[in-house]
Amino acid sequence: MFITPENPEEYPTSLVDNQKKPWGEYHEQKTQIQQGEKTAYPSIICTAGLEQHNKKECVGCYQEEHYTAKPNPWKKSVTTKHQIVHFAFYHNVPRLDKDGNHASYQDKYLYNSLRCEGDACKFCAANVEKVFGKLLKLKLGPNHTKNVLGGDGWNAGEKKMKFYRGIRHQLNWTCGGCGGQIVTKASLCGGCGTIIEDFSKLQGSDPKDMLGSLRGKIEQKLQLPTTCSKCNWSGFPDEASDCCYDAEGNMNIKKLRCSFEAPQRMDLYSTVLQLNKEGAGTDSAIKMKAVFSIDETSNNPYQFEVEEPLVEIVNRAISINGGLFNLDKEIAEMCLPPEIQAKILGVPNAYAGGPRIPGSDTEVQERPKFAGSAGVVIPKQ
Repeated sequence: MFITPENPEEYPTSLVDNQKKPWGEYHEQKTQIQQGEKTAYPSIICTAGLEQHNKKECVGCYQEEHYTAKPNPWKKSVTTKHQIVHFAFYHNVPRLDKDGNHASYQDKYLYNSLRCEGDACKFCAANVEKVFGKLLKLKLGPNHTKNVLGGDGWNAGEKKMKFYRGIRHQLNWTCGGCGGQIVTKASLCGGCGTIIEDFSKLQGSDPKDMLGSLRGKIEQKLQLPTTCSKCNWSGFPDEASDCCYDAEGNMNIKKLRCSFEAPQRMDLYSTVLQLNKEGAGTDSAIKMKAVFSIDETSNNPYQFEVEEPLVEIVNRAISINGGLFNLDKEIAEMCLPPEIQAKILGVPNAYAGGPRIPGSDTEVQERPKFAGSAGVVIPKQ
């Protein structure tokens, strides 16, 4: 389940467009370097800033702009960071110091939260305490961000970039009361209820295309203010919608009986999602396999493995973590100075004098470690 602060003023500030959003967002500079038989993909957070004509120092951006060989291995792309509650059992395993004793800090014992392995779990056999639900951070690269949030993608047929719909757009057309698809037939006047536009005459193309699909066109029309020619009412139109439609577009009231009086659109933060990663490498994608409502009155609620209300599970996971993660602070701490960026990327520091532009014959020196389970490992000076 995706989690975000209740107050939009507390949302993280995007380093991509300086807007507050429910998720953390920044540009990541990544390159590809062959090290013998292994391929390394070092990366840093872009520190160039948003002013096109007054860029700050960023070693990755400098390399991307000045690289002399082809193809250019340097690439800046959008990366997002999300907070989620993972609904699974986790054990509170005592953390040991170098002498094998239970480690402590400021008179408090320290623990590692480790996923329960089920029937063969050694921590269960040792009766180690476990809890259901854990607050985690989910980092999504450019492709996986597009899978979840939607984003610009290349349309080979039209040879141009288009905005493609993601999982959050799929959720917008899924009813929380029945789990079925929503069909919007018309827009209505908010004053007298007169039909403003009959959507049955609309036609769409690629269902994934935000602008060309039927759903994309309807979403745009519902977000535009209008004036009723009958009563002169002005504002955003209401919608005439039905739910209980299956994936094939057929209404199935017997199977998809809705518990709400009207269709209720879902979103990332009001659902329990089953997401799977399919494929490998650059061909991998995040797919939505199942979606459930967090509303207990829904006919499509998530069935937990414990008899606890969802709100208690979520609040406990956040409390154990000491509150939500401060994504603004974490991302800011990962914005490194040029000398450290250069060491991570294995290139000369373009802002410290000496050789700046690597060509295709540039010899890469012994490289520092850069990506581990704890994030970037900064080499010793």
